[in-house]
Amino acid sequence: MSTVIRKPDFDNDVDKPNKVQAHNEACFCLRCFARIILLLLGAIMTIYVCILSSDRYFKYWVQTTIDRTDVHVSKIPFPAITICPADITLDNWQTGKKDKRIKLFNLVQSVHWRTAANVQETERDLKEFEEFKNQSLHHIDSLFKYKCEDLFVRCTWRRKVVDCCSVLFRRMTLGTCSSFNSIYAENPDPTWPWSVADYGIKSALNIQLNRYLNGIRLQAIGVSFGI
Repeated sequence: MSTVIRKPDFDNDVDKPNKVQAHNEACFCLRCFARIILLLLGAIMTIYVCILSSDRYFKYWVQTTIDRTDVHVSKIPFPAITICPADITLDNWQTGKKDKRIKLFNLVQSVHWRTAANVQETERDLKEFEEFKNQSLHHIDSLFKYKCEDLFVRCTWRRKVVDCCSVLFRRMTLGTCSSFNSIYAENPDPTWPWSVADYGIKSALNIQLNRYLNGIRLQAIGVSFGI
């Protein structure tokens, strides 16, 4: 009987580290490629959000100018603030004439405030609202059963908590808006316009609103600055 001595396969032992190294390099390249893809996606999303924010800013921007800067801030009248419901819905959605009034109200407000609804409603057939022809839109007031106390949750003026309705806001003579520091409000305060005593955070007017008012949901609020 003859004995067979098998020669060790040293070539395979040498190839194993090379295969492991090649596998590690492939995984490293794959991870780098995935990171590059994620970075590109992040950069694209960041640019998109910046462009979208810039477009919204220039489309709905608010500019406040001061005629004089050589006087103390307490000598400059604080601007009038008017708050109006710009888009409403009913919690318990109703059909019929009241439903049409809400649609008409939102359409008019979208034109006034240039909201997104304006783009969707521009091609709408206005024959739907022919029954309201020659009627004042202020009849919509009958839909709003809420009081001033229902709309305003909390108000601060010059860093002090004050009553929103008895001290600050009044209903406008027409419409459903509430105004502060305006001569066009109902029974305006004879001491208006007021001014702030100092500058800084919360040195002027801060308010919190309730969006759910006696079956009405405020989808959007319009805020204007004036006299």
